[in-house]
Amino acid sequence: MTVPVRLTGAQRDAIQAQALDGLHSFDEVFLALEGEDFDAAKRLGRELADDLRLIDELGWDVESTEGEVELVLPAKDLRRIFTRLRCDAEGERRDEEKEEARARAEGQALRERAELVAAACKAVLSAVEEDAFERAGREAE
Repeated sequence: MTVPVRLTGAQRDAIQAQALDGLHSFDEVFLALEGEDFDAAKRLGRELADDLRLIDELGWDVESTEGEVELVLPAKDLRRIFTRLRCDAEGERRDEEKEEARARAEGQALRERAELVAAACKAVLSAVEEDAFERAGREAE
């Protein structure tokens, strides 16, 4: 059964970009076959086929599409493809959030280290200057 579904131009562009990213899995299919992991090869092959069908449906032109695009793939195919795309997108979002949190923590650690270094430098330089000043005073006497 075909269920016509409409996407905005922005949605089409985002989905197409994600499907195009999925084409990088060609090598993974071959690696799975070489490793005799036939279940993984079959799954990856299905995902690759789904991405190609979706791109065919959306159009291969990577330029932004104005207006809406209608998908007319069978409902079972849309369900399988878009369930995977949603899982992939959610995983990417979680990974990005983790990376942002890690970067924030790293930035905080770098700021704290810089503050400690600056305070230590100030203390050392102050002590060195004070010692030099005292020595200069003793030599003048």
